Amino acid sequence: MPQAKINFSPLLIGTMRLGAWGANFSPTQYEQFIEECLALNLTDFDHADIYGAHTTEAEFGTALKNRKDLKDKINITTKCGIQFPSDIKKDIPLKHYDFSKKHITDSVEASLKALGIEQIKLLLLHRPDYLMEPEVVAETFTTLQAQGKVAHFGVSNFTPTQFDLLNSYFPLVNNQIEVSLANPQAVLDDSLFFFMKNKIAIS
Repeated sequence: MPQAKINFSPLLIGTMRLGAWGANFSPTQYEQFIEECLALNLTDFDHADIYGAHTTEAEFGTALKNRKDLKDKINITTKCGIQFPSDIKKDIPLKHYDFSKKHITDSVEASLKALGIEQIKLLLLHRPDYLMEPEVVAETFTTLQAQGKVAHFGVSNFTPTQFDLLNSYFPLVNNQIEVSLANPQAVLDDSLFFFMKNKIAIS
């Protein structure tokens, strides 16, 4: 299946450490951070529904609601697929992965509401669900795209085989993998070169 195309700003700005899992930004600090990124031509921000134990998207969204001029200048990537117990999600007894149609759809609706946006530029499945039913995921992605709620879809932390499987059912635009001098595994096991060879975006 042909790869879809997506353009990112020079860097994808991570938000995991901006809220409760790190800096504990105030709404004003979020606004200043976004402004500083825009001044550097950095317009793409990377979220996940579980960041800050399900609080960071809403905090970031508050800044966008306070500064509506910023909302139209940025793009949002967010991730879903992890059922994560927290004070906000007390009905989840144990952390686990869930690629069901209901969970993906509910997560998208919750992220749109928390962030105060109309469309997610890129939705990623956060980590592999070994019980994934690719037909169900593809059907869910197709519906969300047709509804205009998500523009593009990708994955995060998938192996080449896992990526190929899902990509054969629905065109994915990227795989967000962890690779650095401190964690070179994706280079050592040739994952990085696989995605480069097949012109799959890595973020």
